[in-house]
Order: sequence, then structure tokens, then C-alpha cells
Amino acid sequence: MAASGYQKIQVARRPRVAILPTGSELVPIGSPLKAGDILEYNSLVLAAQVQSWGGLATRLPIIPDDFEKICALVRESAPNYDLILLGAGSSAGAEDFSAKVVERLGRLLVHGVAVRPGHPVILGLLSIGKRIIPVIGVPAIRSPRR
Repeated sequence: MAASGYQKIQVARRPRVAILPTGSELVPIGSPLKAGDILEYNSLVLAAQVQSWGGLATRLPIIPDDFEKICALVRESAPNYDLILLGAGSSAGAEDFSAKVVERLGRLLVHGVAVRPGHPVILGLLSIGKRIIPVIGVPAIRSPRR
């Protein structure tokens, strides 16, 4: 660049993306399974997609279905990321807290875009100081039935 006469260039850093898996039924890969447990692999898939698009993905620990705990982790994480992917909890069940979390902490723009029947996406915004951080409530990816 210097050889071409440029003294200044504009650059952009890679976007930082937090991936927060939620659900009391989720267990980390490698954990022993009991009835009702689901291996948490959605964050692996999402992280690989983020990285393939040039982002820096951070997989955060699994958060059980606890509204206050999910709010706390989203609130603590938001200043450090450019996008938050909130895994699962996007439907309308008793323990589907993603939309309520976004409503409490920011602005819920969309709840109910049917990506797949029964698995709606959530779109929202959090205001942290002068920054706006988008939040996407991502429906769970289920493995194919055998």
C-alpha cells in the first residue's frame, strides 16, 4: 500500500459474535446422557457458520431455562460483542424466554418469523452506551430422525 502512495487506509475488525445456548435439557458433548437430555451441538454449527463468514465466534456456557440467569448473561456479554445469537427458547412454550429477555433488555423487533413450523426466529436490539447490538433468537437445529 505504501508503495502505491497510500498513507492511510480504512480497515474493519472481524465482527465478534456471542453464541449463548439456553435450555435445561441441554448437556455438553461428552457428558453422560440421561432420559430427556439433548446434546448441545447447535452452538458448534453456529460458530462454524460465523467463522466461515469471517466473524469471531465465542461459544458461551449453556444457560438453564432461568429467565434471570439468561438476562444476566446477555447483559454481561453484550458490551463485548457485535452480535448475540441466543440459542433456542424462541417459541411460545412456558420456558421459552428469549423474546422476554430481549424485551426486558432492549427492543424486540420481530418474534414469530417461521423459519420452520414451530421454530420462530427472534430479532431484537440492545442499546449499550452508544452501541446498538443486534440479538437473534435462533431456533434449535434438531438432528434428523432415524
